[in-house]
Amino acid sequence: MLRFLRSLLTAVLVAVFVSVLALSRLTGTAAKQTQGAPGAPVPGGGFGGGRAQTNDATDFTPKPPIRARTAAEEAAGFILPTWQA
Repeated sequence: MLRFLRSLLTAVLVAVFVSVLALSRLTGTAAKQTQGAPGAPVPGGGFGGGRAQTNDATDFTPKPPIRARTAAEEAAGFILPTWQA
C-alpha cells in the first residue's frame, strides 16, 4: 500500500511540474510577442484571428426588422433525432 501511494504521489508531482512548465513557457512566449505601444490593437492577433474591416462595399442601409416566428412556425422547425435500435 505504501509503495502504491508513493508512486501515485510521484506521478501527481510530475504532472504538476509538467503543467507548470508548460504554462510558464506559454506565458513567456506571449509576453515576448507583444510589440508596439502599450494598449495598441494588434491586427489579427490572438485566437480566431482578426475581424473583417469595413470598406466601401459595406452595406449600412436600413433593413426591415426581423419578424418573430409564430409558435406554429417554431414547431415546424424542430427535427427530432432518429436512431435505430
